[in-house]
Amino acid sequence: MLSVSFQCREILTIPTIRNLRLLSGAEGLDRVVRWVYVAEALENISMTLDWLIGDELVIITGSNLKENVTQELLRFIQRCNDKFVAGIVVNTGRYIPKLPPEAVALADDLHLPLFEVPWETKLVEFTKDIGAAIIDSSLEEESINAFMNDLLFGDIGGEENLLPRLARYGMEPNDKYSIGIINADFSEAARDYNSYNVKNYLWDLVGTSFEEYGVTKLLTNKKDRIIFLAKCDQRYRYLDQILSYVITVMSGRYPKLTLEIGVGRAFEGMENLLKSYQTAQQALKVLRIEKPDFPVMYYENIGLYSLLLSVRESSVLQNYYNNLFHALLEYDSSNHTELMRTLECYLNNNAKLAPTAHVLYIHENTLKYRLDKIKTLLGVNINDLHEQFRIKMGFMIGRVLAPPPDIPEIEIKHKIKNERFAI
Repeated sequence: MLSVSFQCREILTIPTIRNLRLLSGAEGLDRVVRWVYVAEALENISMTLDWLIGDELVIITGSNLKENVTQELLRFIQRCNDKFVAGIVVNTGRYIPKLPPEAVALADDLHLPLFEVPWETKLVEFTKDIGAAIIDSSLEEESINAFMNDLLFGDIGGEENLLPRLARYGMEPNDKYSIGIINADFSEAARDYNSYNVKNYLWDLVGTSFEEYGVTKLLTNKKDRIIFLAKCDQRYRYLDQILSYVITVMSGRYPKLTLEIGVGRAFEGMENLLKSYQTAQQALKVLRIEKPDFPVMYYENIGLYSLLLSVRESSVLQNYYNNLFHALLEYDSSNHTELMRTLECYLNNNAKLAPTAHVLYIHENTLKYRLDKIKTLLGVNINDLHEQFRIKMGFMIGRVLAPPPDIPEIEIKHKIKNERFAI
């Protein structure tokens, strides 16, 4: 993932660029610029946008505009927005003496930054200065990326190397920090979105969201994941709001994209970052198991799963599961029944007959017959609180050991794999 967060607003601060004026679209100044593209063609100006991938700053002189300049500009601005262009710079003077008010208004409605520079501006120098600023921004973020990888997975060296690097990013070695993992699932979105554009947009959204709330952070990425390190001072309480905002924006812009976020335990000192990362992985695992409405899971909220996921030998959990449920699994498999599902539903409804029968769409007498059969096969009193705890623990273990979500749910009940718990 290319990790650049150079925004349109920063163009206005480049000291070597003069006479640049923002006409409209100020609410979109946080759009990220990845490169500069001069859109010139001999015939149709809109054809120049066919090769864009998104986040370009597009420059036009209007040399290829036909008779109806206003209408062509309106179509061009709308298409730029549809292509997720970062902003438009119009070189006014010779071909476009002044931008039509309709074009200015449309860009403002779209929150698409619309700039103008006078004709005497040397576009070669203009594009070079912006390109240099983008590269500087990219190099800085690559430096952060490398530092984060060293902190988590590499050799951070002695204090003489660590302290200056931490100070550069506003961090102290003995403060409290937490690691979070943001996973983007493209399985349902691959055909609809350019994954490169989506990943970059998510990266920039996460970075700017932390900055807006004043939470000190570092970001890195691995494949489809963003890993963030957040300083747990008083402003850390904003983390819920930050992550909620990220989820809301991404679901609105990319409704078929699935985000999953696991936040690890907070630890003091840089030497414990790997532990926080591991607990963030566990939180992400529980999120996938429980599938809550809000796709964020904090390690501190995973309850008994923290105990189960800390068991290094999965065979220990597998033996517990098999010893407890072997008879039920065998009976269900041989007779095409749903005693396992019935038992879990019964316990989830506080061992009450009426709500369980309602959920299963069966008569209470049918439920009683099934429960009697379950008692016989398990050889335990399923209404005893101690036994209920053991059985609930068994179901939790089954979910921990279960195969990935792409295996049909009906298979999960009987196809428990002996595997490590790495996500």
